[in-house]
Amino acid sequence: LARLRDAGMTVHGCDPNAAAAAEAERAFGIRTTLDYFTPDTFPADSFDFVSNRLVLEHVTEPDMFLSGLRKVTRENGFVCIEVPDCGIVMAEGVPFWMYEHPNYFTAGSLLRAMRRHGFDGTVTSHKGILRAVCRKTAHATLPTDDAAVDIALAHEFRRKYRDYVARY
Repeated sequence: LARLRDAGMTVHGCDPNAAAAAEAERAFGIRTTLDYFTPDTFPADSFDFVSNRLVLEHVTEPDMFLSGLRKVTRENGFVCIEVPDCGIVMAEGVPFWMYEHPNYFTAGSLLRAMRRHGFDGTVTSHKGILRAVCRKTAHATLPTDDAAVDIALAHEFRRKYRDYVARY
């Protein structure tokens, strides 16, 4: 946020951790709302750019969260979301399960989720992290790839996880 502010943008943080919010204010002068992000945390059309890193995989209601991002993002504004890349983990055959992650994403499933909520853009992967950079639009269309691919990956993930647990 400090880099965006230094580039001339107005920035505002949102974090439920009091120590993190205080440090953002103390070290960088960034005003931070001490709360979890919900659709009601900020008024509609508050921001031209919304970024969250390594958050969505922790959210128990991802559709509500993404609807909230749509609400607070101005028309033609951008949203950047980063989440762990479950597709890479599955391709490498490594069991990957974290109790604090109720959601796992592949590039396709993340792009479909974004488009379902009225964002259109692209998803890239780098060093195990997916990054969706999307613009709020009235004309988002679902990707043409089949959701069955992600369902098959989910079943494979579950099978590999059960095999892993059975070994240990």
